Amino acid sequence: MGPYPGLRAALKRRGWVERFKSEFSGDGNNLVVLPRSVILEINKNNATGARKETGKTLALMSHIVRSCSPTFMFSVNSVDVLSNPPKEFQIINHFAKASAFTTKTGLCQNLRNAHWFNDIDPMTFYPRCYNLRDAEEKQLFIDNYRLTACICFIKHFVARYNSESVRSHLLASKRRLQRKTNSSALGPNSRTQPSTISVTDIESLKNKNNCTASTSTIQASSLSLLQSTECDSCDELCKQPLLKVKQISAKALCLALERCKCFLQERCHEDIDKEETETVNELQWNQFIEVFHIFVRNQMDLDPKSWTMLKRCKDVLRAVLGKWPQFSMEGSRNVWVLKPGAKSRGRGIQCSDNLEEIYEAAIASKWAIVIQKYIERPLLIHGTKFDIRQWFLVTDWNPLTMWFYNACYLRFCSKKFSLDDLDPSIHVSNNCIQKNYEPEPKRAKELPEDNMWTHEEFVHYLRRSGHGEVFAEKIIPGMKKAIVSTLLCTQELVVPRKGTFELYGADFMLTNDFHTWLLEINSSPSMARSTKATTALVDCVLEDMIKVVLDQKSNDSGDTGNFELAYRQPVIDDFPPTDASLAVYGKLLLLRNNNDKAAQSL
Repeated sequence: MGPYPGLRAALKRRGWVERFKSEFSGDGNNLVVLPRSVILEINKNNATGARKETGKTLALMSHIVRSCSPTFMFSVNSVDVLSNPPKEFQIINHFAKASAFTTKTGLCQNLRNAHWFNDIDPMTFYPRCYNLRDAEEKQLFIDNYRLTACICFIKHFVARYNSESVRSHLLASKRRLQRKTNSSALGPNSRTQPSTISVTDIESLKNKNNCTASTSTIQASSLSLLQSTECDSCDELCKQPLLKVKQISAKALCLALERCKCFLQERCHEDIDKEETETVNELQWNQFIEVFHIFVRNQMDLDPKSWTMLKRCKDVLRAVLGKWPQFSMEGSRNVWVLKPGAKSRGRGIQCSDNLEEIYEAAIASKWAIVIQKYIERPLLIHGTKFDIRQWFLVTDWNPLTMWFYNACYLRFCSKKFSLDDLDPSIHVSNNCIQKNYEPEPKRAKELPEDNMWTHEEFVHYLRRSGHGEVFAEKIIPGMKKAIVSTLLCTQELVVPRKGTFELYGADFMLTNDFHTWLLEINSSPSMARSTKATTALVDCVLEDMIKVVLDQKSNDSGDTGNFELAYRQPVIDDFPPTDASLAVYGKLLLLRNNNDKAAQSL
């Protein structure tokens, strides 16, 4: 029964007897060994007078059924119930090969086929993710990181310079700085200011924001940007160095716009049968990424000449919005989440916006890591990030039968949200991580010290904040859609044994428009009474699970508690292929030569 007294109590109320493991004693007798969790529960019940049950009673009952094969087996570890093939009459709580969606690597790989099964783009509910162990996906990540940096650069430019008052203020500051520079240059010892500066010259600016410094100097000749016919000023701007004294050349903005233009052409298939556009080399990309970090941290301003491209930037962002389903969840910092491929409970997770740091972490983990785009615009409660743990139950894979639990809980971070600090206490809301931190004093007092809310508290907060029934009307349907789509695209990969069920815990995040994003799905989700919220929920979940798994067998219309039959498909005789790759097999026939007696084949 694992460490779950609520499940043990639910089965005992139905007349079930638990068989514990036995060990041989020195005199040749079998001794029943009670798990530590059972002993603690007995002591607790006896201390409160809830039930006068002794270890001897449980041991005797277990000894009586020692030779019987268990009818119901439940274990936190799937190996315990799958190591030996279960008998036909046995009910077990794990499906074989469910790792296709319960590991981060499996989910990352298999969700790409979701559109073949449910007519839905996984990019609309699952932040893009790459398995860095695969060489092809590693390059895809680098390409996407760079494209995202270009989009973020343009977004930050529009947000920063869209106001006329801001542009006027920056222009006045530039003129004052120029006058000061000119006056200081007068005199016998004056020297001409360099047209380029080393990145190490702005080390003080970078250290202030924990930005990695580089000793390379950004020269005008080292970054040849593609010119756009849509921007009359690009010809002149591209003659300037990328990073000038106290300001960034508009050349960087031209590069970002050109890369976005190429992206839009690819999405609209306008790049077919066209000559390949000149590419940006590695050195140029590295220098652009470095300037990107400087700009989005507001450490330097763009050359005022770039302001003439403001309208074009807005037009490009509008076009990208229609072809980039995850546009609304992103900010302007290009932050990514590194996750060990097969670990759970938040272990090993870290956030970074620096490509070199990402590579170092991947090498340290021997590339056994997936990287996922971070949601930079999450819905916040009192300025604090949270995620949602949602339970669901699968009782059959053919036909796929999924039960959705109409209760969930929220997990908060210990510190207020900020992208200026990527510490786990701010961004990784797993309870196993947050229990190591104390809530910071400036965090809102309305949030609980144990960092958890029940869904009722969340619904009450939404209504009080003027959002009405958005939880029932938008958030719940979004979670159901993501879960069903995930199960459908991995259905062929899981072993569909009858008499098996499994409880899963899905983790979701919301953006500030209440859009639902699936982060991961966990097998054997924690059902510990670790907080006030979980204490009120976990025993109810386990009780309702037994209602679905056992009570429904004798009464199809019986009570299922908070579990709702959310999806049940018709029986499928033959699953559609999940491999999206296509291939043609055959032999090559060669033409008969006059001197040959027969055609040869390969």
